[in-house]
Amino acid sequence: MKFVAGYTVAIDSTARNSQEDVKRKQLPWSSVKGFDTPCPVGKFIQAKEILNPHQLLIWLKLNGELKQHSLVPK
Repeated sequence: MKFVAGYTVAIDSTARNSQEDVKRKQLPWSSVKGFDTPCPVGKFIQAKEILNPHQLLIWLKLNGELKQHSLVPK
């Protein structure tokens, strides 16, 4: 892990409300990715700040509601 500079989290979003229409029209899947802020990225944390990268806790909240909560290896 000596070549890892740090860590961040990115969320690859999809416009689910348009996905079926795009499939039906046989348009490229990237059509449901072309909207404002499709991939929010979290804060960069330097590797030296993380004692054990295999025991990091990550979570996702949507509009204040907890959707995901897990250790990184899961």
